[in-house]
Formats: sequence, structure tokens, C-alpha cells
Amino acid sequence: MIAAAADREWDGTSVVLSPIPVGIAPYHGRFPGTLSISPETLRRYARDIVDSLSSSCSSLDTVVFVNEHGGNGETL
Repeated sequence: MIAAAADREWDGTSVVLSPIPVGIAPYHGRFPGTLSISPETLRRYARDIVDSLSSSCSSLDTVVFVNEHGGNGETL
């Protein structure tokens, strides 16, 4: 929602992508069904997204990740 709202306010060209579905949350592992990825996996995933956008959008200048999970903040 935050990204979509920012997109509506921005007067330039932008692309809003789907949220990253799983983040860094090893401290929630005691709860059944908890999913968590390593910081390195998140870094590589984010890098791949940027590389993919760079390849498909020739006018790409800036990429903004909107973090919705506290565990991802330091890595992103």
C-alpha cells in the first residue's frame, strides 16, 4: 500500500512490484509454519531484482525498496 500510494504521488515514471513474500525472521522460528531466509539470500534476491529491472527498463535511475518488516531493515 505504501509503495502504491507513493507511485500515485510521483510525477515521474515508476514501477511498483509485488512485495517480497518471506523475510529475515529466525527469532519467530518457535511458531509453527514460520518461514525465514538468511540475510545473504535477501541481499542476492534484491540484487537480482535490481539487475532484472536494469535489463528491462533502459531509463531506470533509482530503485526504492519499501521495507515492511523490521528484520529486513539492516540488510536492505
